[in-house]
Amino acid sequence: MDKHEHCQFYLERKQRYCRMTVKKGRSFCGEHQINDGSLNKIVDERINCPLDPSQHKRDNKLKDQEDEIRTLRVRADIADLKLDKVPEMSEIPSKVGIAKHLCGAATDLTLRCMTDSIQHCATSEIGIVIAFCCHHRCEYAHYVGHKFLEAQGFTKDDFPILCKLASWATCGIKQNNRTDSDRELIGRKVKTLLNWGRVEYLKDLGFDCRVVHYTTTDVTLENECIVAKFIRKNEPKPSQL
Repeated sequence: MDKHEHCQFYLERKQRYCRMTVKKGRSFCGEHQINDGSLNKIVDERINCPLDPSQHKRDNKLKDQEDEIRTLRVRADIADLKLDKVPEMSEIPSKVGIAKHLCGAATDLTLRCMTDSIQHCATSEIGIVIAFCCHHRCEYAHYVGHKFLEAQGFTKDDFPILCKLASWATCGIKQNNRTDSDRELIGRKVKTLLNWGRVEYLKDLGFDCRVVHYTTTDVTLENECIVAKFIRKNEPKPSQL
């Protein structure tokens, strides 16, 4: 392939050019292209992750939307983030926490972050949509479903075992040419168990919530997400989330 069919953005960290292909007439791939009318203009506004500088996102991509989107990046460990202490949050009447594939304990830390802010929130319009991921990296100290697991007969010592079993759902093992091996089925059941503990945690705090399979397993094996809305006790529950 001719080199001009590849992105011409030079990656300083890797000491080479980007290897992604580009559309005809362009010099940069979608990751390095800023759609502002100039095909070759690059505005590099990458923001490094405070915990892992090799990870970064482009907040400026949101600036290209037709509707005005105001962005604010808060650099903090999710375990320490207090939403009610962020001044800009008080200006927002409806709050929705959205995350795709939060790894292991990060899901529980995010749920606590959202629920801890409820007592300081003046509105009932609080929503959560989180796609689960990497249950084998959950930590008992942060897991929010202790009460549910104990009711099912599981102890603190059982938790690491459950997390290991959960990995069977995505480890790719096939037996006897079956689409789903017994190990994978066990892994999925354990994932559902851990996810349901999170559902019960939210329900106890007044959320109306459910677990949704948002796509099929041939697209991703991590295909479950939680959809929740906080309901004030003096307001009727919606017929559907």
